[in-house]
Amino acid sequence: MKWKSAFVLLWIIFTTSMIGWWWFYGIEQMSMPLEALDLDKRRRMLFWEGSFFLLAQVLGGVMMFYFMKREETKNKSIRNFFAGFSHDLKTSISRLRLQSEVLSEDDKFKNNKQIVRLVKSINQLDLQLENSLWMSQLESIKTLKENFPISKLISGIKNEFQEITIELNKDLNLETDYRALHFVFRNLIQNSLIHGGSSRITIKIDETGSQKLITMVDDGIGVQEKLSISDVIHFRFNEKKTSGIGLYLCSEIVKKLNGRLEFFNPNHGFGVKIYL
Repeated sequence: MKWKSAFVLLWIIFTTSMIGWWWFYGIEQMSMPLEALDLDKRRRMLFWEGSFFLLAQVLGGVMMFYFMKREETKNKSIRNFFAGFSHDLKTSISRLRLQSEVLSEDDKFKNNKQIVRLVKSINQLDLQLENSLWMSQLESIKTLKENFPISKLISGIKNEFQEITIELNKDLNLETDYRALHFVFRNLIQNSLIHGGSSRITIKIDETGSQKLITMVDDGIGVQEKLSISDVIHFRFNEKKTSGIGLYLCSEIVKKLNGRLEFFNPNHGFGVKIYL
């Protein structure tokens, strides 16, 4: 890496020196009387200097392009490795979560606090791993256009977060990426549950012109400050020594869905608006 940086630095110094030399040389030649110029001599000098300068430009550009493509290939291989590793690990955790949920529904272990904590810990670990997977692919994510009722998405999340009550005011079809929006809802509900201490979430959906507005309000800890993403991360996540990466990913993914995510202060609890 050091020799690559040295090469680029030397190439920049060389090309800058050549351009500076030609600039000052041209100004000097323009100030000289015509009879004092040896045109043949200067023509040969400009030809050979210009040829060498163009050759250096082409070779330097080719080398930089080569370094860039090799670095891009290397980064892509690393991303593919971590994506494959995360996917395999997520599959294993999903199987473990399924087994723990089946165990928690057994009459023998239904009221077992250790089993309940195990299920919660596995769900949280699964979400953290999914966050890492989305984070590694954030720049290259391609969203799809799917038509589905929001009730389908909410019912799937209810099965995962049975300890929190989720209410939906009405059903409405959405035309967006189901997997991406499911990830956003999952993170927002998980954050309300863990960081806000919520027990109930109300989801209201409205149509505002060509957009659809989804409003989520929980009954947990509110944020009585300016509600930017950085402020919410500071008040709701830093106190619990976590990074708030899920909230950041929610905002970025909603942008990729051609929408926006806003926070607001309801009368009680914490509110989020999703414009799609």
